[in-house]
Amino acid sequence: MSPDLEHRIIQYLTNSMSSEDRALFLQDMDANVQLRRAFDVYKSIWEATNSLSYESENIDYTWKSFESKITIKPRYYLTKSSYVNLAASIIIAIVTIVSWNFISKKSHYKTSQYAENYILEDNSQVILNPNSMLILSNNFNSSNREVTLSGEAFFDVFESNKKFVVHTTIGDIVVHGTQFKVSVNEDNQSVLVELFDGHLSYIQNNQEYYLKSGDLLTSSLDEISRTTSKISITNDGYVICKNSTLADILAQIKLIYDVNHHIKPRLLKDVYSVSLPKNDLKNCIKILNKISGNNFALINNSIVLK
Repeated sequence: MSPDLEHRIIQYLTNSMSSEDRALFLQDMDANVQLRRAFDVYKSIWEATNSLSYESENIDYTWKSFESKITIKPRYYLTKSSYVNLAASIIIAIVTIVSWNFISKKSHYKTSQYAENYILEDNSQVILNPNSMLILSNNFNSSNREVTLSGEAFFDVFESNKKFVVHTTIGDIVVHGTQFKVSVNEDNQSVLVELFDGHLSYIQNNQEYYLKSGDLLTSSLDEISRTTSKISITNDGYVICKNSTLADILAQIKLIYDVNHHIKPRLLKDVYSVSLPKNDLKNCIKILNKISGNNFALINNSIVLK
């Protein structure tokens, strides 16, 4: 079996594939009997590894149980020795994946010319706009969920019993699970918080301000004001963007459809009013092309300008 095919199987079993890659892999298995048989062998070993315990009092028992499972002759074409060797290879691969994920945990994210999309350890999604930086606190997702933002970012916070806190140079945003935008201007010492869905509170100088869906709060060192957001979500499945920048519109599409974008920064500042459906990505792109006069297209799960 090729290393690439083995890697795909392990990615599928460890849930490390995107939804699109999983769908393609399932199609390949339907069309290839040999691939399906190989997958069944891998799957049986993967299921056996799930029975392993790493508690000291259970190690001997669970390892003997696992050993007996992998030394049983498989249903398919592998010999017993090959089956055991394969089990060892899978364990090494899984340990490598887990170890790599642990080692590669990042404590900060920084963008330059283009926006970047990140999934944090707590499964919250962040779209970090150009020339911005996000710093994660120590022990993020274990004892706290606190981050510090410089610049601008969209957040789709995964619900948890731990509060998600965004620190800025002006004030702090406290949420439990919601979609919102934070823009920090360190030059004039101001912050903008735009809430699209859910609820949150903004804290500055020991004063707490509660926001509900559709609220927009602007704050400086001297004044705090609250108005209506330019972006709202309707009950019938539409996102309404009024006089919104292309960057904000594309961020909404990212949150809804999980597609990236690779657009020149100068275009992201253009302002449009648009109504976008939440269940038709192709139509969203057609609408963007119509109102902007551009030719956007979806290529490799990214919206690009053709």
